[in-house]
Amino acid sequence: MHYLSLLCRTLGVQWLHLFILCPTAKAIWEQLTGHLQMHQQVLNFTNVEGVLLNWPDLRSREIGADIWSILPAAVLWTLWTTRNGIIFKEEQMVVDKVVKRIQFTVWSWLDIWERGSELKKNHSSAELLQHWETLMNHQW
Repeated sequence: MHYLSLLCRTLGVQWLHLFILCPTAKAIWEQLTGHLQMHQQVLNFTNVEGVLLNWPDLRSREIGADIWSILPAAVLWTLWTTRNGIIFKEEQMVVDKVVKRIQFTVWSWLDIWERGSELKKNHSSAELLQHWETLMNHQW
């Protein structure tokens, strides 16, 4: 089924377009992963299942690896809730705002498990926003 994308105002196949193929969704993925060598791998997924099952590892000793592991779910969730906000609350699509919502979602989801809560003690949400690329660094 084709529909008018609420994010970019073009015709697309609903779910695949919303989460992966939409130029706006790609811009969001790019802002979050573009600083990493593996970002092309992230941008080349062809279905949502592939994103979740084949998400590459980020080699990091710090909080970045934990953030990275939940990032795809946070992106998908936030794109979905953004779509709903556009439909039901007449909200506007602003890429930078969506990226910040994703970052805050990741930050709050770290509390789901004990390790994430422990890692957060040495960092702040402001640091996450201001130094995303540094925290999300692929290193050993």
